[in-house]
Amino acid sequence: MLKKCLCLLLILGSSLSALEFKTIVPFSGASTPAASFYYPLPKNLELVMGFSSVVPASKTEELDVDMHLGIASDYPLLGRVATYLTFDNHSGHVIEGGYQGSEFYTKSLIMEKVWLYPLNNRVNIGVSAILAEIMLDGGKRAHILPSITPVLSVDINIF
Repeated sequence: MLKKCLCLLLILGSSLSALEFKTIVPFSGASTPAASFYYPLPKNLELVMGFSSVVPASKTEELDVDMHLGIASDYPLLGRVATYLTFDNHSGHVIEGGYQGSEFYTKSLIMEKVWLYPLNNRVNIGVSAILAEIMLDGGKRAHILPSITPVLSVDINIF
């Protein structure tokens, strides 16, 4: 009985966190991945994952899905910046005979900086600026500061 009470006291007395991550969502809709999830990694890094989808308006179109995957780390002079690859699935268009290789292709490499102002201990409001976007879809072009978007950030702790 004493062992059970001691175990119960240790479980209730300590804080458990099974999953802890931050999500950032823009206020405006966009064709790029909308929701970004930041999962902490060792050595002051964060795994950045994001996705968005567009439900087709007619039966002849496919579901359009965009994703991104990368890391957020500290850079000299820039501070905390997320660098990620954006993947697209050919904008949901049906191609006769299917796709060569994968249905998804690497669309661009993006460097993004986010400035946040805390509203409370879990919710932040701020601005996200894409500092640079290098197109990897065969276009051979780069964009410097292509967009600035207002964002909402929420810290999520499960357990």
